[in-house]
Amino acid sequence: MRLAVSLIGWEAQDDEVALGRLASAGVDGIEVAPTRLWGSWDDATPDAARRYREALEAAGLACPAMQSLFFGVEGAMLTGDADGRRIAGGHLAEVAELAGALGARVAVLGSPGNRRRGELSHAAASERMREALAPAADAFAAHGAAIGIEHNPPEYGCDFLTTYEEVGGFVAEAGHPGIAAHLDVGGLRLAGEDPRLGDAVPAHFHLSAPRLEPFDGEPPEWHAALVARLGDAGYAGWASIEQRASAEGLATVERSVEAARALLGAASA
Repeated sequence: MRLAVSLIGWEAQDDEVALGRLASAGVDGIEVAPTRLWGSWDDATPDAARRYREALEAAGLACPAMQSLFFGVEGAMLTGDADGRRIAGGHLAEVAELAGALGARVAVLGSPGNRRRGELSHAAASERMREALAPAADAFAAHGAAIGIEHNPPEYGCDFLTTYEEVGGFVAEAGHPGIAAHLDVGGLRLAGEDPRLGDAVPAHFHLSAPRLEPFDGEPPEWHAALVARLGDAGYAGWASIEQRASAEGLATVERSVEAARALLGAASA
């Protein structure tokens, strides 16, 4: 697996030095949160994405994925009324254009607040979400990319698709190349889930701790078993470190990179 780091792990003030330092530390890619990088969706344009891709390539890096897809978007609700679904689907179709410009192959859809089930049955919520995603899924597929549905545990305020098993079922029902499963280690641990992947091999994979604590403090045995299982299942994608920014800035990220490289190296030995 190639190693990436989400840029939510450091503050914007470190952006200028982050790419060189992380490339030197052995990172292969940067996962992008658009509003964290550009400040607003108005500034997150395909031209801006192409310029950032060029900066990544100059540092020997790539952008494998995006996240934080609905941050700051008003009225978007994948399981809501017709207007909410229209806003959500239309916004994600625009995100697909950013993915194409960045060269990202997966856009991780966590966003528990934008997919609340509430009083809806699981089947009704699934139907609404598939309908909302349909035009965006077409747009992603046209760029050779996919929306990666992330399982979010109830601890993150989620009440729909809270386990990887449920996500796998949703993706199978959708049956669309622009809709895929995303696997998050922190979410698995909070849900107490130890997934048997079966046919639900993810399109993307987050090395993360519960509540986005630094990854370098995680017990390696649990992650090693899951990484090995992914390898046995034929996963050939990225492992992306996802952790929130800390007061120590990039130093914390670099320690997590060291821990992740040791984990991935041991798994491939």
